Parts: sequence; C-alpha cells; structure tokens
Amino acid sequence: MQISRLIFITSLLMISFHSHAFAEIVSSKGMAAITYSGRKPDPSKILEAQSKAKMSAIERYIAIKDSDSMTRNFEQIRTEVEANVDAYLLGTVVVAEETNKDSKRYSVVVRVDINEAKLKNALQDSSAVGNAANHEKSEIVFVFVAREQTRAKSYDDIIRKGLDSSASEDGAEFEAASGGGVEYASESNRSETVTTGGSTERISDKIEYDVSTSGEIDAAMTRIFSTSGFAVVAAEYIEEETGMLLDVSAFKEDFGLGGDISSSTKRNALKGVKNAEIPFLGWGTLDLDMRETDPVSGLVRVNVKVTAKIVNVAGRRPRDVASVGPVTYSGIGSTETSARSNALKLAAETAAKELVEQLNAKGVQ
Repeated sequence: MQISRLIFITSLLMISFHSHAFAEIVSSKGMAAITYSGRKPDPSKILEAQSKAKMSAIERYIAIKDSDSMTRNFEQIRTEVEANVDAYLLGTVVVAEETNKDSKRYSVVVRVDINEAKLKNALQDSSAVGNAANHEKSEIVFVFVAREQTRAKSYDDIIRKGLDSSASEDGAEFEAASGGGVEYASESNRSETVTTGGSTERISDKIEYDVSTSGEIDAAMTRIFSTSGFAVVAAEYIEEETGMLLDVSAFKEDFGLGGDISSSTKRNALKGVKNAEIPFLGWGTLDLDMRETDPVSGLVRVNVKVTAKIVNVAGRRPRDVASVGPVTYSGIGSTETSARSNALKLAAETAAKELVEQLNAKGVQ
C-alpha cells in the first residue's frame, strides 16, 4: 500500500485530575444499581453492581472530556473495556452503598483511579493508524507559528464639537394723525437659533509582535503525533521538495502583520504539497498576550489563543478534515519566560491531542 503522507502546519460525580510519577491518573466517581431476589443481594450481584459503577466512572471521564472524536473512538472499544474494566483501573474505593429491601434494589457509588495512559493507548490501538503497518502510516509535517505582543499602544478618543447659529429680525412702523400733529411708532422682533453637534473618532490600538517558531511547540506536537503512530517530519525539511511553495518564513511574516495567515500563503502551500504528492496540509497559530499577574497566586500569567487546521488536498478540491479553536489557555510561572513556555506547551499539547482524536475518528492512518 502506498505510504500516506500528512503535512501538518452533582458534586458526587465530579472528576478530579492529578499527576503521578509513572502514570497519568484520573480520579472519577460512578454509580450503578441492580435488582435482586431473595432476602439480600448475593455476592455475585454486588460485584455486578460494582463493575457497572466502575464502567460508569470511565464513561463520565470520557464525557467530561467534551470531545466528539474521543467519544466515537471509545465506542469502538466499549465492549473490551466492559469485559476487562479492572485492567484500566489502578484502584477502587466504595464510597457509599444502599440496600432497599422493599424494592429489592442494591445501589453503590465507587471512586476509581483510571490509568489514563493505558486507556488512551487502547483508544489509539483501535484507530486506523494504530492498526496500520509502519510503511502504511502517515508522515506528518506541521508548521506552527507563535506571535507574542511586545508593545501595545492605545489612543485616546478624538472628540470634535461644532456650533451653528442663525438670527432673524422683523418689525413694522406706524404713522397716525392726531389733533396735536403726526405721531410715529415702530415695533421690531428678533429671534436667534443655536445648533450644537460633533463627532467622536476612535483609533485602534497599535500592537507590535515578535513572531517565531517555538521549540516548545515542535517538541509537544512531535511527541503527541509520534506516540499516536504518525511519522513526524519537520516542515523545513520538505520546503525544497515543494518548490518553496510551502514557505515557513511566509507563515511567520503573515502572522507578524497582526492578522491571520494570508490566503496567498495558504494557496501556495496547498499547491506545493499537492505537487509533491502529499495528501494533507496542516498549520497552526498561537497568539500570546502580554504578561499579567495571576490574581490567585500572584505569579506571572501568560494567555495564549491557539487555532489549528488540517486540510486534505488529495482530491479535486481541498477540504478540512480536522480543526481546533480558537481556544485560549493560560500558563503560570515565577517568571515571564516560564509562564510563556508553560502556556505554549499546554496549548500545543491540547491542540495536538484533539487533532489526533479527530483524525483517528475519521480513519486517517
């Protein structure tokens, strides 16, 4: 088979996350209930209810991820997980249980520690790329560019006011004869109208950016895609192969002007990868705000907005196959450098995982 190459420029049920030295662990609670016959539930019925509660906890973990692609991937391995639910858990604690003798109903609530890494591996193994031979797996080249605000200048509103006035006057004279002679009289009226008005002009802030590719981004994206079974290649390694139509510096230059990647840069890149017989093109942007103080910890905080897309160019016309964002994440650190690094790493890893899930759900290998 021909190698496919991808270029990628209520409180009881709360789920809590924490890290472990050797595994990724997620704590989740689930509940279940069964009916029984006889005076009380026998041990097999209790184990059945607990097993269902464990599965309920895993399902809630999947649901809290709020990812349609992960949900679809999980449905493919649901039967396997149900049959071996304890294999995906590192521990189980019965939080509460109740036996209702009137309704002959036994209910139980459990808290489980999910081996997140093992569950994700099972999700990955069920995907098309996970089942593909090495020579069938997609090559992935991604271009991610990040820009950071280095200077922001705000302008006061410009207020203009005007005054218009007009005046008019009218009158009359009277003459009358009397026994003592001729009498004269006159009468006049004057009116004046004043009109005021004006306008307010607002000028957009002037923002200067520093644009770059980032080691944190490349490392995070490479790790996620490599462990998901894709073959990762750096974008600059294939620029010449595309006749420089795929130009990393063009992506950086466009993003540095304050807007998005230009249509011409995207069109050239699409044409280049298509000519090079590469079926997928992807790119991503990360927009970092200026540093601020985290109100809770008092440490430095940097916010980053991430957007990413993968396009299939193999057909007659390009079409999107996966996309993320815009979504904003925050990184916190003792210095601006560490906060920036943490923000970029979090945004890149989260975007990469979501893109991989979408590709898996669509059978891309």
